Amino acid sequence: MSLENLQIRANAQRQQLDKKLVEAEYILKQGQQIRTEIVNLRSTIENLDKATALLSSISEDKQREAQIQIESIVTQGLQKIFGPGWSFKLRSSIKAKVSVVDFVVQTVTEEGKVLETPAIDARGAGVASVIGFLLRLVLILLSKKESLLVLDETFANLSDSYIPRLVEFLREIVDKTNLQIVMVTHEPAFAEVADKCYKFTLDNQGMTRVDSL
Repeated sequence: MSLENLQIRANAQRQQLDKKLVEAEYILKQGQQIRTEIVNLRSTIENLDKATALLSSISEDKQREAQIQIESIVTQGLQKIFGPGWSFKLRSSIKAKVSVVDFVVQTVTEEGKVLETPAIDARGAGVASVIGFLLRLVLILLSKKESLLVLDETFANLSDSYIPRLVEFLREIVDKTNLQIVMVTHEPAFAEVADKCYKFTLDNQGMTRVDSL
């Protein structure tokens, strides 16, 4: 076999290898994204359960008051981030002689039609993660016992087009309440409005380096 033929075969193999590496990187990225979605959805479900437990733990007279507060705060957050056509509703009902609460997101179409979707299924993991965050925020504000909220890549699945509105909303929450938010994120937009920002990187020895920005 001639040298030229060997080079042709080597180049073909190299191209095939590069293609497989690209495919492997894509699969790995997809796997990481799915894992993030699972973590965020689990967190959202946990916050829905906590909100249900809160309503179940108080008297019937107080339930309606708490329900109005939850709906109002979550709706304000959804409208701030996604637009005026969004709202959040709690639906109380009796199923098999047990009181249950369903969490629903309402959206208004351009034709004026109102659509209702279960909160956990509301237009993908990005919206669900925002709802989960807003419920955590409500529970903290209502309990008045905590003043710290830790967010670890909570909004990783949220579309980039909504990030500026979310950043503005978080800044307003911090300014209007005594709540402190500690956020782990790769999104630089949050750093622009943070009171304190730290960058974590690995040096040549594999040690974590922390820089104050």
